[in-house]
Amino acid sequence: MSKTVWLTVFIGVLFFGCGQSKEQAIQELEKLNLKFTQDDFVRSAENGDAKAVQLFLDAGIDCNAQSSAGLTALMAAAKNGRIDVVKKLLDQKAKVDAQGKDGLTALMLAADSNQLDIVKLLLEKSADPNLEDQSGWTALMKAVYQGHTNCVEALATRSREEVNRGLLVAALMGHKDTAKVLLDHGAEVDSRAEDGRTPLMLAANKGDQEIVSLLLQAGADPTLTDKAGATAGSLAMAKGYRELATRLQQASPAAVAGSPAEKNLANRNPDAVSDHDVLLQSQQAGVGVANTQVGSGVSRSKEAPNSSSETNQVSVVEIQQEFLPVMLTEVSGKKAKIQAVGGEEYSVAAGDQLRGLDYEVTDVEIRNTEDKDGNPVDASVVKLRNTKTGQTVTLVKGVPAPEHAASAVLWFPNSEQTLKVKVEQNFSIPGDPGHTYKVLDIRPSQVIIRRIEDNHVSTLQKNTRS
Repeated sequence: MSKTVWLTVFIGVLFFGCGQSKEQAIQELEKLNLKFTQDDFVRSAENGDAKAVQLFLDAGIDCNAQSSAGLTALMAAAKNGRIDVVKKLLDQKAKVDAQGKDGLTALMLAADSNQLDIVKLLLEKSADPNLEDQSGWTALMKAVYQGHTNCVEALATRSREEVNRGLLVAALMGHKDTAKVLLDHGAEVDSRAEDGRTPLMLAANKGDQEIVSLLLQAGADPTLTDKAGATAGSLAMAKGYRELATRLQQASPAAVAGSPAEKNLANRNPDAVSDHDVLLQSQQAGVGVANTQVGSGVSRSKEAPNSSSETNQVSVVEIQQEFLPVMLTEVSGKKAKIQAVGGEEYSVAAGDQLRGLDYEVTDVEIRNTEDKDGNPVDASVVKLRNTKTGQTVTLVKGVPAPEHAASAVLWFPNSEQTLKVKVEQNFSIPGDPGHTYKVLDIRPSQVIIRRIEDNHVSTLQKNTRS
């Protein structure tokens, strides 16, 4: 190499260091018709212009700076599938979980736009899949809503607490493959929405034969009712899906105990045994329980030899379900109409307090969507915060909102003891320390429990203690 070339290289390294000087980098940006602004930096990342992004970094821009639209460069690149830029920004220690406008993150945007490779990369870099935007949606929920099955699969293993809610949305939107993935990753087939509806009810209400078949095969219980008392079959019939309604009304719970006598009993009196004796293994049986395998398979639980029935050892003497004495009836713009139990109707907006209640409106949001048949679905909400306790409650249009989690009082006749329980709570029966039970669901007149050791499920009917 000539002395002239060596001198040129030496001067270049001395002047620019590992990159360029700030002044020279800005000059290079100007040649590209770019200004040294946060908006142009984010726009360059959005367009996948790696050269311009590097010039911005050389010029000293904050890699976490947000544009006027509330996006960081990492968010913009992730949303548009610019994986090379994403890698460059991560190498520069860009904050992987930075939240921009409306609480969005790079992972949420990548999931929403089906950028699978970027979703995987961000997860490898420890992106938090459980962060929520201001609407309460996670990256998984955004992928489920869009039907991006591969992204759902990548996220489901890292966001297990969301798979139940995801299954409800998948059923509502008609995304069969997505629903199957969620079931495979531990979603409970009879998950409940705030109005008490299950995925099977949502699919039946849309006349979705494929998802109904999938859910029935996975063990969905067609005899369950929502808070208004409707079953999947009655919802289908109300919408004119007569063939589907007949199919659902003739279906029986997938895991009814196997003896002919029990099957005959179920046929004679289906309401009394809607969850009789044996149901599907809970898809999330292992959550919080040691030595329990989480799985998607269906299994029958078996009565332990010489064990007495739980229904003889436990009685339900009280069920408490408290609902707010108001209903959301309409949302228009940023105002909502609230109807009190007494019939009074009034309008509220963010910052207003519900009349006579310790709840302040924190947000009013219109959520309009369509099901797979193009029918409009109004999912508008009003978010509330208790001014004394800080508790948050969401009002969904036309749906009663529970103010507190349901609870039940159990009575154990053999010991004359009582115990107040809530959903997901574990308990033991006095005098029977060898078994542990978990409360799966509390309904207006029933408590569903599962014996953890063998997944045997029983329905406890509410009665009057003698």
